[in-house]
Amino acid sequence: MDLYGQKSKSIPQKAVIHLIEILILWLSYWILFQNGGAWFEKYLLIHNASINTERRIIIFSFNIIVFFRLAFHLEKFFVELPFVEAEWVPVLLPTKLRV
Repeated sequence: MDLYGQKSKSIPQKAVIHLIEILILWLSYWILFQNGGAWFEKYLLIHNASINTERRIIIFSFNIIVFFRLAFHLEKFFVELPFVEAEWVPVLLPTKLRV
């Protein structure tokens, strides 16, 4: 990164992105397989179907695929990344990569 005369490989920024992605994966697992669905039903009045376990497995496996795809693209193509963008890449990049 050549920001303000400093060059680096953006390792702290990439670590922050990976940590945010892991937190998003955990949140997804909590909602799909643990008590997160009950919390959503109670406080947000969103009903979570309990009998569709195959659908939940498919959704979570897709989340894992997106996580690995983001990790690959992050390490392969983002050589230099400013710290300001590190908090938004996990949220915005998976939607931008869909074709």
